[in-house]
Amino acid sequence: MKKPVLERKKREPTHVGKVIEDVILSLEQADLKNHGKIFFHWKEVVGDAIASHSRPYQVRSKKLKVFVDSSDWLYEITKRHEKEILEKIQSLVGKEVVKEIQYQIG
Repeated sequence: MKKPVLERKKREPTHVGKVIEDVILSLEQADLKNHGKIFFHWKEVVGDAIASHSRPYQVRSKKLKVFVDSSDWLYEITKRHEKEILEKIQSLVGKEVVKEIQYQIG
């Protein structure tokens, strides 16, 4: 008795460049979603006082970059709140998304 032959649906081959492009695009969209969460929830994460003197502006290479409006606030944030802010950001978007925060006056 002959086994039935299963016919596969024929598809056009996909160029490897297209596959890579699709993967990169999906990863970029995930990154943008996480970065958007940080920017959107900044006030909730840091509180009203710190939020009124700082703003996140970039996430690159797992480093969140934040502008602070004065050296007094830069000192306050980095010496008293940096660890807590990093922990809250990591709980929001994941430890692998942001590993460090860099503050600068701007």
